[in-house]
Amino acid sequence: MNEKDKRNAQKYRSKSVHKDKFSKEARQDKDIRKFGYHITDHAVVRYLDRVMNQPVERYRHERIVPTGKEDEVSNWKEGYEKYIELNNYQLVIKNQTVVTVLPPKGG
Repeated sequence: MNEKDKRNAQKYRSKSVHKDKFSKEARQDKDIRKFGYHITDHAVVRYLDRVMNQPVERYRHERIVPTGKEDEVSNWKEGYEKYIELNNYQLVIKNQTVVTVLPPKGG
């Protein structure tokens, strides 16, 4: 790492912008501090798909949004989030898009 990159990394780490410990930035910072590097979620998905031969694309539509909830997801066109509580997780929907998956309420 050159000196400019070191200064930029130090400046980045000194900012207290990570209010949410699960934010992308907080996870990236934690990984870099612990391992010296970070692996993006995209890289994990591609690894599972291409190296481990996991049918990742199948999960996208067949597993994450269960049968019976498709219309609720596809009809949510609002610009704010809607939470759909399922048996063991919650979907967060915004503009007909599943933006994240959360643990169940109270879990």
